[in-house]
Amino acid sequence: MLVLMREIKYTKYITRKTPMNKRTPKNDFILDARMRTGLIQKEFAHLVGTSIDTLAHYESGRRQPSPRVLEQVRRLLIDRGLAAEPQSPGEQDMLKMYRLLSPADQDHITAILNTMTKANTKRKK
Repeated sequence: MLVLMREIKYTKYITRKTPMNKRTPKNDFILDARMRTGLIQKEFAHLVGTSIDTLAHYESGRRQPSPRVLEQVRRLLIDRGLAAEPQSPGEQDMLKMYRLLSPADQDHITAILNTMTKANTKRKK
């Protein structure tokens, strides 16, 4: 009976103190990112630098992720090739022009960029 009373008190405390689950785009981003990586909560939480319980609260909407956690998730997606770095307007324009080129011209541009990148790397050493 005593155990049951403790459980009832605990349940009342949780339901009274815990705000309603209010999912936001940030919560959806966290859950979607974990699904895209194919990781379980334990692995994802470790890579993001948070606990499994905290991650579960982010995903359910019980808590909102901090800017630091959102940045860690963004970096994880970029590192795994699941998201791209933000581009400046100039980079976006260059990408649009590149996509308009024929495959042969794209190969030429890629070869030029590879040559320039290798030359710059050698100069920095």
